[in-house]
Formats: sequence, C-alpha cells, structure tokens
Amino acid sequence: MFLGTFICGLSYAMLGFDYSIITLVISMTLLSVGEIWALPFMSTITALRSGQNNKGAYMGLNGISFSIAFIVTPYLGTLIAEKLGFTVLWIGTGVIATIIALAFYFIVPWMIEDKKEILD
Repeated sequence: MFLGTFICGLSYAMLGFDYSIITLVISMTLLSVGEIWALPFMSTITALRSGQNNKGAYMGLNGISFSIAFIVTPYLGTLIAEKLGFTVLWIGTGVIATIIALAFYFIVPWMIEDKKEILD
C-alpha cells in the first residue's frame, strides 16, 4: 500500500509543475499503476482487521468511506483550485498522499502484527 499510495502522490504532484500532454500521460499512467497497487490491499487490510462476526460491517464502512470521498473531494478540489490555484491543489494533493503513504508504511505492519497475535 505504501508504494501504491506514494506513486499516486507523485503523479498528482507532477501536475503542479507542468501541464504538457506528455506529463499528463505519464501522470495518469503512474496514477493508474499506483491505484492498482494500493486499492485492493486496502480492502484486504479492512477484512483482516475485522472479526469473524463483523466482517460485513467493516467492509460496508470501507465502501461508505470511498463513497463519501467521491462526494466530498470534487467540491473541495474545486474550492481549492478556485481560491488558491491548480498548482497548490496538485502539489498539496501530492504532499497529502505522500504523508498518507508514510502513515501506511508505519501503521499497517503494526495493525497486521496486532491481528496476528489475536489469531494465534
């Protein structure tokens, strides 16, 4: 998840520096690869963290969080682009994604290790 999220952050940050066609193609390719590497593992981590009797609730909450993100982020992105410009939007998104990638790097192994101790 770390690498996928980091690549997504890099692809967004690239857009803050150049808007040429080649940059857009490279950025969207990196974004696609990053999402392919990150998103399936997010569902896996969610399923691993749940208990035997509440797996559906955890997966439902995972789906709800994605749905809320798809509702809120277009509005926030448009607001940031209007007030501060697209450069701030794309570089800021890249920085936030990089911070989230670092959080995944440290938190996910701890979460999985914690769950393994419970299962053993």
